[in-house]
Parts: sequence; C-alpha cells; structure tokens
Amino acid sequence: MAPKITLYHDKHVIIELYNDKHVIIELYYDRHVIIELNHDKHVIIELYHDKHVIIELYHDEHVIIELYHDKHVIIELYHDKHVTIQLYHDKHVTIQLYHDKHVIIELYHDKHVIIELYHDKHVMIELYHDKHVIIELYHDKHVIIELYNDKHVIIELYHDKHVIIELYHDKHVTIELYHDKHVIIELYHDKHVIIELYHDKHVIIELYHDKHVIIELYHD
Repeated sequence: MAPKITLYHDKHVIIELYNDKHVIIELYYDRHVIIELNHDKHVIIELYHDKHVIIELYHDEHVIIELYHDKHVIIELYHDKHVTIQLYHDKHVTIQLYHDKHVIIELYHDKHVIIELYHDKHVMIELYHDKHVIIELYHDKHVIIELYNDKHVIIELYHDKHVIIELYHDKHVTIELYHDKHVIIELYHDKHVIIELYHDKHVIIELYHDKHVIIELYHD
C-alpha cells in the first residue's frame, strides 16, 4: 500500500506507512515530532521544542527514556525487571528495581541517600549530610537504627526481642527489652531514674533528684 500523507493547515503532518511495518510520523508546527513504529516492536519517539525527548520501546522489553531540558532523565525498563532511573539537574538520582527485588536508591545533592530493599528483606538506609542515619530492616527482624549528629541514638529491634535504646545528648537514656524479660531503664539528666523488671520478678525503682524513692519488689 502506498504511504498515506496528511497535511493540515496548521503545518501538522502525518505520514503513515503500512503492510510490513506500521509507521506513523507526526510533525507539528511547534517542532513536536512523534514517530511510531509498530507490529514488530512498538517504538514511540517524541521530540519537543523544549528539548523534551520520550523514547518508548515495547513488546520485547518496555523501555521509556525521557530527557528534559533541565537535565531531568527518566529511564524505565520493564517486563524482565522494572527499572526506573531518574537523574535531576540538582544531582538527585532515583533508581528503582522491581519484580526480583524491590530496590530504591535515591541520591540527593545534599548527600541525602535512601536505599530501600524489599520482598526478601525490607531494608531502608537513609544517610543525611548532617550525619543523620536511619537503617530499617524488616520481615525477619524489625530493626531501626537512627544516629543523629547531636548524639541522639534510637535502636529498635522487634519480633525476636523488643529492644528500644534511646541515647540523647542530654544524657536521657531509655532501654526497653520485651518478650523474654520486660525491662525499662530510663535515665534523665536530672537524675530521675526508672527501672522496671517484669515476668520473673516485678521490680520498679524510681529515684528522683528530690530524694523521692519508690521501690516495688513482687513475686518473691
């Protein structure tokens, strides 16, 4: 079949080629270009006057590549593995890997980093430029570790033993251990102390800076 060419009064042009490969080429007066190749592989290429580029490849592997004039880049690969890579002009990077393992890696220009690993183990690692660190491990053991630049530390371990450890720069300390033995230890900078031990022996000890003392011993 002969090519079909359509010309519009707004300088919009459509060229269609059929039979062996289906091809559509669209030219717009604002320099917008769409090229579609079908049947064997579906390909769409779009070029915009603002240097925005979209390339789509289908059927064998789904691929989308988007290039923006502000240096924003999106690359998506599907079907075998879902991959999304985003590059921003401020050096922000996002990488996503799916289906086998869910992975998200985000890199920011302020040295903020997020790494997420899913399905086998949920892992989140966040690194900040102020030395703030968050690590989360899920499914097997729930683990949260937060390290701050002001020496604030939170550690939480779940499922096997519940553990919360909080250390603050003002010498506030909280320790909680559950499931095997219930233990709460809180130390404050005003010399306020709470210690609770349960299950085997019930013990509550509270010491205040005004010499207020509560001691409870149970079970024995």
